[in-house]
Amino acid sequence: MPSLKYLDLCGNKLSGPMPDSFWNLTNLIEVDLSVNSFTGSLTDARLNNLPKLEVLSLGGNQLCGEVPPPPYSISFYDLSNNTLAQFPDSFEAPQLTELYLSNNLISGNIHSKLAMLKKLRVLDLADNNLSGPLPENLGTFSGMSSLKHDADEPSDPLFQRTEELFESDYLHLPTGIDLSNNYLTGEIPRNITALIGLVNLNLSHNHLIGEIPAEIERMRSLQSLDLHLNNLSGSIPPSISGLNSVKVIDLSYNNLSGSIPTKYYLHKLNASSIYTGNPYLCGPPLENSCVDGETSSDNNNNSRHVSHVEKWLYFFIEFGFVVGCFVVVSVLLFILVLHKQVHRILQIGVAGRYDNYLWSSFFSIISSPVAFAESCKYE
Repeated sequence: MPSLKYLDLCGNKLSGPMPDSFWNLTNLIEVDLSVNSFTGSLTDARLNNLPKLEVLSLGGNQLCGEVPPPPYSISFYDLSNNTLAQFPDSFEAPQLTELYLSNNLISGNIHSKLAMLKKLRVLDLADNNLSGPLPENLGTFSGMSSLKHDADEPSDPLFQRTEELFESDYLHLPTGIDLSNNYLTGEIPRNITALIGLVNLNLSHNHLIGEIPAEIERMRSLQSLDLHLNNLSGSIPPSISGLNSVKVIDLSYNNLSGSIPTKYYLHKLNASSIYTGNPYLCGPPLENSCVDGETSSDNNNNSRHVSHVEKWLYFFIEFGFVVGCFVVVSVLLFILVLHKQVHRILQIGVAGRYDNYLWSSFFSIISSPVAFAESCKYE
């Protein structure tokens, strides 16, 4: 089959390493071997034997080793859902528009050489072990910097996963970046807002810090923005209300504070779950109203804390007052009873009885001054 151009064996039960003879099909243009059980590793030498290859889908197999550099002619490259563990050293694929490497074991920093893929329109690196900061040149993908899209692009704003790609025309997906479920740190690069054609942006489940870029309103094509479960701080920039096309947004579980922008396009979403886990946010649709820069929940918490302290303060004051009164009364009663007993003892003429009676009276007063006082009343 040396003249074979299109090969689709997706979703079978093929297993083991890919045969050497496969790499001799030099006229292949599109190959879909996804959702099988192929094992082993890929090498750039083998891929370079397919000089006409434009579409390669090997997602959902058991491939391991390093991610091989995409072939020069490739436009669609899917190696997601494997056990690949390392980025290639170079990305010399000027025609590449869609790169899917999600659900692998890729670690280390996001390679800055990704910026060489100027035509890239979809970048999916979700569910890996990536760490370190986002590349400063993340906003240089010219394929995501244009407002021009194909007319037959799907309107669904949610980021479509690889298993859905082959049920439709996967070459016409909206532009998107998905870096979720990694260990990325640092701030969101401000030049990412230059991607004015970007439709889907997912940076959730990372350790990003700093503020949401104030220039985010430039990304007017965004339909889905997911930043939840990071450590973002500061206020939500009012410019975010300029995202007129946004249909899905999630800012939950960060450290955002201040009032929620009140313009129409955010409020039409009207879901408090968007902001859950940000205790210092206030204003609609949250129940916390903004009072002098503080949320009413802050004031309520403070007032509850103060009333709790006051409660204990009043308790100790009252307790001290009762104890003090008891001590004073007891001392006065002791002195009164002792005075009476001494006066009676002085009237007794026998010295022995004086000593015994004095000590027995003293101990009875100490052990039960009230009972002793009562007995004196009737003598």
